Amino acid sequence: LGLARSGGVKWKRIRRELWGWRWVNKHNRTWAYSSTTTTTTSTTVSLSLSSVSVSSRVRMMMGKQKHRRQYSLWIRPQEKSEVGENLHGMINILATRHNTEAFDPHVTLLSVFEIEDDDLESVEDSLRGVASSSRPFDIVLGSPECGSSFWQCIFLLCPLQRNAELVRLHDAVRRCLVADPKVEVSLANKTYMPHLSLLYSDLVGGERESARGEAEELLKGQAGGDARCGSFQVGEFELYETPMGGTNTTKAWRRVRGYPLRGQGAQV
Repeated sequence: LGLARSGGVKWKRIRRELWGWRWVNKHNRTWAYSSTTTTTTSTTVSLSLSSVSVSSRVRMMMGKQKHRRQYSLWIRPQEKSEVGENLHGMINILATRHNTEAFDPHVTLLSVFEIEDDDLESVEDSLRGVASSSRPFDIVLGSPECGSSFWQCIFLLCPLQRNAELVRLHDAVRRCLVADPKVEVSLANKTYMPHLSLLYSDLVGGERESARGEAEELLKGQAGGDARCGSFQVGEFELYETPMGGTNTTKAWRRVRGYPLRGQGAQV
């Protein structure tokens, strides 16, 4: 190896370090490679430096990655209200019968949107603004219906013509989120279809219709023969973290906070 330095310094030893070869003299000082270093040594140096550079870039990129989370907006009946308790009971019974997970009764105001953790605070400020200009209202629930997906297996449809305030609130939060470039909105339905789910399941064909009949009988038992659940008052909507992740489970869902409706007669 051509290890030369002006003055003709003699080298005592050569040792290998983590990022390539380097030569150390008797005073333990590190010296640079001379221009006469062989091709093999030059290649080793080049590869070693490239490895350091690539490793640094990878670590830098990993450090800049930010976590994105999925959220939905819910409207839940009051937990201790008659409607709320009846719906809780129905959902638990149907989940047990069909070997699936139970969940809190809710009407989905908007689902699903994604944001990075750092952007949550500004999005929440926007949602508070919508809530502060929206007034409380009632949601009217219809009869049990069948859907075609796991998340819309059996549900109570909210008739659009009887839920104008709900539709206006949906439109308001949708405009708010779509207008924010930090938010990625992926709606479950292109046209808003407000409903309150009673069963999450992958039942097929006649199984779904049978489960719908079960829900109908449960409602009739609660309402004295009427297969409709009635209505409930809305005083707030809530932000839920609802990671989907390609799996049909609600175990990681969690409530973040609620936004009280504080409007005084003003339209959304």
